[in-house]
Formats: sequence, C-alpha cells, structure tokens
Amino acid sequence: MTMPHRRLPRGPTVLAAVIAALVAVCSSAPAQAQTARTVLTIHWGPEAFPGTPALDAAIRETLLTRADLPINYFAEYLESEQFQPETASIALRDYIAKKFQGRRIDLIITNASGALQFALRFRDELFPGAPIVFSAVTVPTELLDRTSRGTTGVQRDVVFSDTVELALNLHPSVKRVFVIAHAPAADGYDEQVQSAERRDHESKAKRFHHQAGQHESAL
Repeated sequence: MTMPHRRLPRGPTVLAAVIAALVAVCSSAPAQAQTARTVLTIHWGPEAFPGTPALDAAIRETLLTRADLPINYFAEYLESEQFQPETASIALRDYIAKKFQGRRIDLIITNASGALQFALRFRDELFPGAPIVFSAVTVPTELLDRTSRGTTGVQRDVVFSDTVELALNLHPSVKRVFVIAHAPAADGYDEQVQSAERRDHESKAKRFHHQAGQHESAL
C-alpha cells in the first residue's frame, strides 16, 4: 500500500516521529518474540555535510529508545555532488549489496531528494519489500501518482528563501540577486528553487538571476 506523505515543518523531531511510527507498523510479532530489525539511512552528501550529523543522531536516538523493538542501525552516504552522480550511485549500490549480503534490511530512511531517488531506483535489487521513509524537497512522480508502494515521508520547503530575505533586509538598496543552486541528481530541484525565490523576492529586487550549474562555472 502506498502511504501518504505530508508537507510538514522541517527538523529532526518531525522525521524521527515519522520513523518511529513506521517502525511500529512494521512490528508483526509480540515484543518478547522480536528479533532485531535492520534499519538503513541513506544520506545525500558527505557525512560531515552541515546538518547531517545532527539529523543522523536524532534518527539513531529515536530508534534505539524502542526497548520493545531491538534495532541494528546503519547509515550510508551518497556523495553524488563530489563525484560523478552515476559513478557514485553504482559504487554505493555495489557497496550496500556486498556489505548487507545475507542480511534483510527492514526499513530504509532517505535524507534529501538524491537519496530518495537512489532508494527507489535500487529498491528491488537491494532491499525488496522494505518500506521507505523520506525527507526531501522534491518528490518523484511515482510517489505523487502513488504507483510506488510502501513509501511515506516529509516534503520539506525550499529553505533558500530565508537566506535571500535576510540579505535583502540587511541591504535594502540591492537591485540584483544572484542565486547559485544546483542538484544534478534531483529532478526538478533547480526549477523549484528558482520558482520559490522569484515568488518571494522579485518585488524587492528588480533583477533576479538563477544560476543552475557548477559553482566554478558560475563564478
């Protein structure tokens, strides 16, 4: 069954609550008969990416407080911004397949759109039948039209708007705004950023420019 996803406030607390609820649904036997469940989180970006360590710690803490449901928790990182996206995806796919060979993965958590797309792409191969909980800005079409089963999560708002708002308030004489944002592994991400920025701030800055490309070329 396809589980609905909701647009909710961002933050580790919200995601952790969704995870705890889904793990509870996955419980199919009395607590005394439970064997340890394997939960894998896939983060998009390097391990040290700002915000990722805190989010991963919140997930880990929430899952490991379930005294009635033992959890084996793991986290992996899809570094498709630092390396060629396809190369990074295939490398992580092969690594997960080898590392978890012979072990059933009971729940997948994905942090950000690139990780969600990776999980959906390789789900049948790496963790068949495992439910997916996601936190992402953009949601793939197969989730919107509910053709992908066993998936739920939190759709986050684009956060660049707050940064632009602060900059314009500090410098009200600004006439042009340049936003550099690029996410090659997340379909529609650049367009969503551009739309949000124009909607919120075009009235304050007469000329609004959005650069979707590598930062080096933009500079």
